[in-house]
Amino acid sequence: TGYVGSLRHLGVDLPRGAGTTVHAIADGDIVSVSSTNWDRQGNRALGIKHTNSDGTTFVALYGHIQPKVTAGKVTRGQQ
Repeated sequence: TGYVGSLRHLGVDLPRGAGTTVHAIADGDIVSVSSTNWDRQGNRALGIKHTNSDGTTFVALYGHIQPKVTAGKVTRGQQ
């Protein structure tokens, strides 16, 4: 929570140690994988688009990671 520049940061940062595996929070589609460094440690970011039961969508951003995936579908809990 807080701000990133002038934009409100509405997410929750969950601290994890180096080498920790992350898992998709729900079924969805990988919509973005940053191709450049996203932070000062050389990490990147991954966006997964999820659809709620009412048809609305949101994108979960997994930042400060080193993703080894490309565009495609994911299932809840998938690494």
